[in-house]
Amino acid sequence: MVEAHWIESVEEFQKISKKWDDAILSQNEPNPFLLSNFILTWWQHYQKGVHFKIFLIFEKEHLVGGIPLFLDSKERLFYPGGITANYTNPFFDATKNNFWDIFLNVLSRDKNWSSCHLRRHSRDANFKESNQLIIQKYVSDYTYLIEFQKGESEFQVPKKLQYYIRRGQREFQNKGVLEFISGISEEEFPFIYENYVSLCNRVFLDKSQKSEFENRQYKLYFFDLLNSFLKRNWLGMNILKFNQEVVAIHFGYDVGKTLGYVLTTYDPTYAKWNPGHLLLFNLCELARKKNKWAVDLYTGGHYYKRQWSNCVRPVWQVDLYPKCFKNYFYANWRKFLSSDTTKSKIKNAYNKILGF
Repeated sequence: MVEAHWIESVEEFQKISKKWDDAILSQNEPNPFLLSNFILTWWQHYQKGVHFKIFLIFEKEHLVGGIPLFLDSKERLFYPGGITANYTNPFFDATKNNFWDIFLNVLSRDKNWSSCHLRRHSRDANFKESNQLIIQKYVSDYTYLIEFQKGESEFQVPKKLQYYIRRGQREFQNKGVLEFISGISEEEFPFIYENYVSLCNRVFLDKSQKSEFENRQYKLYFFDLLNSFLKRNWLGMNILKFNQEVVAIHFGYDVGKTLGYVLTTYDPTYAKWNPGHLLLFNLCELARKKNKWAVDLYTGGHYYKRQWSNCVRPVWQVDLYPKCFKNYFYANWRKFLSSDTTKSKIKNAYNKILGF
């Protein structure tokens, strides 16, 4: 028998957090943004003005599906994590239940919400028509992966990047010792994290941009988040050192068969020698040795992701609304504004006004 219900307190969720994490980690591709540490750390730092809600599906006392959400002051449901949640998928076993049928059926009976927004759904969800809900789904972004080919004895650098890798290695090695160090200890983490924040802020300053890590709350949130993953052996910490000086840093979720590329930065002093490319090259080598099938660069169309990735997947935004004329109009207006065509037209018009 299938039973579905909401958990609406942190204390209740903490009681089942082990069962929840075990269910996540049993998936073929565990989603780190579903793990209890991610949910609870975000809540610890950003709970003001929002209501905790987690949807659960049980079958014979076994947890077989769920999704974390929160309700804001306008009664909108969102996935916790904001921009730090690269994927906003539910988890479920498709052989045992149709999560979306159950979830939509419960939502259609619940009157205490105005809309639901899952901004980065990495798998295409098949929805049935609903008499009670407006359901919209459209591609909102792309996720970039470096997949490893079976049978390869070593990682093959994309041809267009081989020159930069060789040149960077040559320049560093001609002037000293370049080391890739993996598996930083818990004791070293605070120092490496502060070093990361300092370098990240410098990189953005050199580009006349503002770093997210200048925000104290954001900085503390990520410190606690990464530290909590580290304590459970879910975090990869890797650095590139030149003559004992840190020139590039990587923090990534190390869950399942992929290595996540979450936070990375480099020392802009050495930018011309491509420390970022050298770091990513070493991460790919490390991932292969750990029998990973991919390095996940996640969403965001940064140029280096397009250079390195050999697999690009669409990411969907899923918007749900109770059926009424006002919501029908609003939903279609949001979809129109979010489309790539509309964004391109707005950007072109803006540039034309400015004379670009």
